[in-house]
Amino acid sequence: MYFSLLSRIPEFLIGGVYALIFKKGIDIQRKYNNLLSFGSLIILLICSVFITEESHFPGVLALIPCMASANLLVLKNNALSDFLSTKTLVYIGELSYSLYLWHFPIMAFLRYKNESYEFNVFEVIFISVTTFVLAWLSYNFIENKFRKITDVKFFKVFIPLGLFVAGFSFSLLYITGYKKIPKVYSVPFFGSKSHGIDNIEKFGDLS
Repeated sequence: MYFSLLSRIPEFLIGGVYALIFKKGIDIQRKYNNLLSFGSLIILLICSVFITEESHFPGVLALIPCMASANLLVLKNNALSDFLSTKTLVYIGELSYSLYLWHFPIMAFLRYKNESYEFNVFEVIFISVTTFVLAWLSYNFIENKFRKITDVKFFKVFIPLGLFVAGFSFSLLYITGYKKIPKVYSVPFFGSKSHGIDNIEKFGDLS
């Protein structure tokens, strides 16, 4: 349920509704903008503490952090947006999609290697640094490069790159022969309590 697209669609719809209603953002008076923006930030911080693995999330509960996040995106002319508009944070924002793409496979491979879901402090630091480095590399040498090439050049690059990715993916079938993947990570009904794997609930399944 946690990773289900159906459970996530309403979260995307919140962003869509806000974008349609507040096309030019929200700008009342700076003091009220500050009040709303910091109030939304406090709500997000509270959610990060009190929404746990035992919470019924996603669901109706997801409306709270999603709407608080949407508020921060549309509120203009406030101290928090000024801070988030600094050059360093804007650059991190540009890397955000690459950061998002890289963090999960790094975490997944580390869990596979350790056969454990939890991370210690050093592993968290390793994941953070590795994710940022790979995100920076892919953003500068792949994402930005592809934006500048023509359609013909794109296919010339994409075809061999696609073949490489396909070959690498199939090679994983042989790699897994050296070390068997624990069932908890490989079953197709991953995350389902009904299949009798107790600790799998840590992955967010609520069924």
